[in-house]
Amino acid sequence: LPDERGPLPEAEATSEERSPWRRYEGGSASSSCRFVVAFPVSKRLSDLQPPILVLDGLGSSHNIGQILRSAYHLGVTSVIASRAAWANLNGRACRVSMGWLYWMDFHLADPLSEALLEMRARGIRIYAAENHFPDPVAPHEPAGDRRWAL
Repeated sequence: LPDERGPLPEAEATSEERSPWRRYEGGSASSSCRFVVAFPVSKRLSDLQPPILVLDGLGSSHNIGQILRSAYHLGVTSVIASRAAWANLNGRACRVSMGWLYWMDFHLADPLSEALLEMRARGIRIYAAENHFPDPVAPHEPAGDRRWAL
C-alpha cells in the first residue's frame, strides 16, 4: 500500500557533510562585509601636533588603553610609541580606551632616541614620568604653551 503522506524526506546532511562555510554560501551572509583594518598606521613625526604622549616600557595593552583614554580626554591626540609599546596597540588596547584610540595619530619610533631628538629640535619640551626620581615634574612654563611631550 502506498503511503498517503507522500515520499519520505531525504535525510538531513550530517555535520561532517555540511560545509563549515555554509553561512557565507548564499543568503544574507554572502553580502556581509569581510575585510581587515590595519591600525594604527604610523604617520611622519612632523605630522604630529603637540602635546604628544610618548609610550615606552609598557608591556600591557590594558594599561596602554587606559593611558590613551585618559590622555585623549586631557587634549593629547598625538602618540609616539617605541617598538615594544607599538606591539601592544591592539584590539584590547582599543577596547580599554573605549575607542578613543581611533581619534589619535601615531608614530612608530624605531629607534625612540631619534624621535626624541627630533622633537627637541622642533622646540618641544620633553617630560619623563618615572617612579624612581626624587623630584616631581614641575609645571610647564609658560602657561598655555602646548609644545610639550610626556
